[in-house]
Order: sequence, then structure tokens, then C-alpha cells
Amino acid sequence: MTPLAPLEAARQFITRISKPARILVAISGGSDSTGLLLALHRVVGELGRTDIALAAVTIDHALRAESAQEAIGVAAMCRKLDIPHHIRRWNEAKPATGVSAAARLARYALISQVAETVKADMIVVGHTLGDQQETIAMRGARSLRPDNLGLAGMADGVLYCRNHWFMRPFLNTS
Repeated sequence: MTPLAPLEAARQFITRISKPARILVAISGGSDSTGLLLALHRVVGELGRTDIALAAVTIDHALRAESAQEAIGVAAMCRKLDIPHHIRRWNEAKPATGVSAAARLARYALISQVAETVKADMIVVGHTLGDQQETIAMRGARSLRPDNLGLAGMADGVLYCRNHWFMRPFLNTS
């Protein structure tokens, strides 16, 4: 499969949405999630999809001193695009080990809370082909199973806590 350009991936994703929708974009401020938000914003406009509304959320994990300021920067960018933006901070005590896994669980819970607030129909995250390849490599390296089921990688969409769909429109984008 040939990787898609970001705008083409966004176009295919938006085109498949057949009814009015509110999409919550999880944006960290990094290049992947920023590219996702910008591509979706552009494609929704180009296609004249007034039935699709975008909102954005940034999770401040409070793990680095500059993270709060980065979230404020994302909010400013969203304001310029006229996209409602929400910041949530992970205020719980951080574990001594397994910080990445704990941060991921906290992030998904906080994003889901915002999705509930804005009545989002789905949440999109900026995982790319590179993230997919990394996931497959990491799962393959630690799997002891002869069938190595982890090599399936990440799914295009995952239902989180039987409540919110997390979609990955950029899984085939470099």
C-alpha cells in the first residue's frame, strides 16, 4: 500500500462521513497532530462540509515545565482557525515507573471527558504510518507468542470504554 499524503488522507476520511458530525481533534502541538488538525480544517472547508464541526483538545501532562505554555500556544493557533479548543491538565500524582502507560490512560480519560462536554461524535488522533511501524516492531520484539498477534498493529478506530470512537485517519500517512 502506498502511503497517502496528509491532505488526501484527510479528504478520504471526511468524505466517508455521511451524516452531520462533531469531530474532536486531540492535538499535542507536535507535527503529526498539528498536521491532522490543519488538514481536516482545510478539507472540511474545501468540501463545503458545513455539517462537520471541528473542536480540539490538548492534554497537558504536567511532566515538563514548558508543557503548559505549549498548550496555550496550541489554543492560540486554534483561535486563529476559529476552532473551539480545550486544555485539560493531568494533575494526579505521577508514578515512579510506567509513566508513559499512565500518561496514555490519563490522556484518553481526559480527552473522553472533553468529548462528552462538546458532544463529539468521534475523536481523532494523529498516529501516522511511522507510529504504526514502531508499534508493530515493539510488539514483535516483546511477544513470546508463536502467532505474534501484536503484528496487527493499531486499528483505524477503537471504541474506548464503550463510549467514544478514537479514529486514526493518518495511519497510512508518512
